[in-house]
Parts: sequence; C-alpha cells; structure tokens
Amino acid sequence: NKKLEFLIVNNNNFTNLDLSSLKSLQHGYMLGNPIKAICIPSGFDTSLLAVDNKSKVNFTLCNTITGVAELLVEPSRQFYPNPATNMISVNKSINRVKIYSLQGELIDVTSNKSIDISFLPKGVFLVEMEDTSGKISKTKFIKE
Repeated sequence: NKKLEFLIVNNNNFTNLDLSSLKSLQHGYMLGNPIKAICIPSGFDTSLLAVDNKSKVNFTLCNTITGVAELLVEPSRQFYPNPATNMISVNKSINRVKIYSLQGELIDVTSNKSIDISFLPKGVFLVEMEDTSGKISKTKFIKE
C-alpha cells in the first residue's frame, strides 16, 4: 500500500523486511523480531523506525533499476580510497570480497585486503564483503 504511513510488525520472527515501496511511511515499529536487514525507500529517515537490535540491522536502499540493494554505510568506512584508480584497501578482516558491475555481473572475487582494480573501466561498481564472522555487507565504489 503506497499510502501507508504507520506500520507495526512486532513479534513475527521477521529477519528481512522490504519497505521500499512504502514511500509515504512515516513511522515503523519492528519490535520482537530478529531483523538483520531492512530495505528502505530513497530518502527515508531510519530514525523513524523502532527496531530492537538497530545497531545490528543493515539498512539498505533498494535500487529498482539494478535490483541490487546497496548498504547505507559510508563507503569510506568499508574501504579506501573511494573514488579509486588502481587499488582499494578493505578496513576490516574479511573472508571474501566480490566486485559486481551495475548490471549484476560478477567481475572479481578475492580474499585480499588490498584489491587491484586497475583493469576495471571507469565507472561505479558494487562490492559485497563477507567479514570473518560471516556477516555480508554491500556498498559501492567509483573507479576513476
């Protein structure tokens, strides 16, 4: 419902919620759920959501053009530099990093914290990182 302004989904054992089509949502209560990811519409203020484990939830912006959810974490917290020309370095311990085109094509997979991107053309790329605890985060970077 695109006119929905108030949403309560308490005690349902939801782990993932897609709120991206609820552009008029003003308040949301998701208490008593083991939520790990919430997909939100562009421009949504996540402070309007009440979630038990908010610090552990990945808020993502669902991109309807590519169908890829992008993690709303400042990319500089994940890796640097961004934008980059030849190399990017990951700021945390990782098991694996996958680089995708905006069309969703897998370009590279590595377990290195320093990643050679010199072979990539200029543009925007999506990154999926799995840390040593198995948590997966997604973001993007710009190749200059």
